[in-house]
Parts: sequence; C-alpha cells; structure tokens
Amino acid sequence: MTPMAEKDEAYFPLTPSQIESYLRDGILVVDDLLAPDEIDEANVGLSQTLKEEYGVDVNDLEGTGCGLRKASSTNGAGGVLDIFYPEWKMKIATNE
Repeated sequence: MTPMAEKDEAYFPLTPSQIESYLRDGILVVDDLLAPDEIDEANVGLSQTLKEEYGVDVNDLEGTGCGLRKASSTNGAGGVLDIFYPEWKMKIATNE
C-alpha cells in the first residue's frame, strides 16, 4: 500500500487508461475531482492573488495581462507562474 493510500481511504490509483492518456497528452483531466464551490473559491483566490500581487485584473487581461510577466519564473516566456502557496492553492493541492 502506498503512503497516500494509507492516509486516505478514498485514494484510487490511476487506471491504465488514465496513465496512457497522460503519457500521450501530457495532461490528465480528472472529472469531478473538486466540488463546484471549491472551484469557485479557487477562482476567487487566483483572481485576488493576481490583482494584489501582480496588478493583473482577470476581467481586463488585455489591459493588465502584461503583469503576468512579474509572476513568471521565465519573464513570461512560457514558464511556470511563481504564485506558490497562497491558501486557496494549498487547499486545492491537498484537497481539503
């Protein structure tokens, strides 16, 4: 039994089809992983973080989207956004 399975009785390993999909597409979509209210909370948290930390208004990306460069480890060249560990993100990451 894996460490995650020991911690969480609801743990289900990936199916062969999911693994194949991830290896083929580089992404795995897991339906219904988060409840709608969790998604709404994450969207609000992301919007607030972008606005407060980087001056990016998700309702005006044309006018403020350039601020995303400040949030990027590669200056906007397609790297990972460096918005690590805000509470809303950690709640989703741990699925609590």
